[in-house]
Amino acid sequence: MGTRRASDEIRLTVPAEVDYVSVLRVATRVVAGRAGFDDDGRSRLLAAAGAAFFALVRDAAATGSVTSLMRTSRHRVVLELSASSANPLDPDAVVDIGDGHELLDGARTLRFWVDR
Repeated sequence: MGTRRASDEIRLTVPAEVDYVSVLRVATRVVAGRAGFDDDGRSRLLAAAGAAFFALVRDAAATGSVTSLMRTSRHRVVLELSASSANPLDPDAVVDIGDGHELLDGARTLRFWVDR
């Protein structure tokens, strides 16, 4: 449809340790701002990103990493998170994340989205 700008997408890799959720949240806040989310939308997106991160690192090895890919569109932010050394996600553990979600890559990647 249109040309994707480099600023419409952020890829971030952090260690699979709970302390790094704050790094993910900072990047998520930037993406939400660029997508024009209001305070409520940013809060919902940050909460979803945190819940997804914790679901992934729960079973990840200490030496693993979490990679996130964040994309903006006109009305939505989509995040994909995957852990390099995690067990498959339990679908019940991610049932309430975002406005919608799907498990990919044998349930090792979680794609979710939040609409404005």
